[in-house]
Amino acid sequence: MKNNRFLSLLFLILFVSASSAVFKPGDAAGQSLTAAKAEKIDKEQLAGMIKPTLEKYLTNHPDPQVRIWSMVLLVNMDKIDEEQVSSIPTLVLQLGNKDENIRQIALNSIRGALDLDESEWKGIMGTVFRTIAKTTKYPEVKKAAVQSLGMMQDLDEESLDSLTLLFDLAQDSDPEIRQMANENIVKVLASKEAGSGGGGGGGDFAGP
Repeated sequence: MKNNRFLSLLFLILFVSASSAVFKPGDAAGQSLTAAKAEKIDKEQLAGMIKPTLEKYLTNHPDPQVRIWSMVLLVNMDKIDEEQVSSIPTLVLQLGNKDENIRQIALNSIRGALDLDESEWKGIMGTVFRTIAKTTKYPEVKKAAVQSLGMMQDLDEESLDSLTLLFDLAQDSDPEIRQMANENIVKVLASKEAGSGGGGGGGDFAGP
């Protein structure tokens, strides 16, 4: 991914500054990390330590973006770069931040951490769009998510990356931000539909 060095630096800053909030001394993950501090922890061990935290976010976190991406990352843990596994819980938690810029940095960073080709990324975004369609409280966002599913074959990686951020903003508490995001989602989908000479229909959004 572009700006890998910049993203890696962000991973480090975010993880160091917020790790105390994610891995509290009383947490199982925090205790495991402390106990293994002097040892070299491989990716599989580290993934095992952070999975309970992601599972907790998946079931209990009030923010839908945090729940969605906790599920996506749990399913795709083996595809995350080994050096970036430890930063994942912190990045997911930042998706619930009130600051739009922090949410966008976290989403970009998660995208960079997942070492995926275009077809794999489309598979993940299919899950994201289906989940948004099921969970959003905004009818226009549900409509756009279903339309995105139907047009998945026409969307390239750049469009998917844009939609990832736009769907987050489309569910913002600020109505002006929601409107702006939805207008841009429509523009992205319309440009791809025009380019493909048509585009898909509504699409199936059965469970992930």
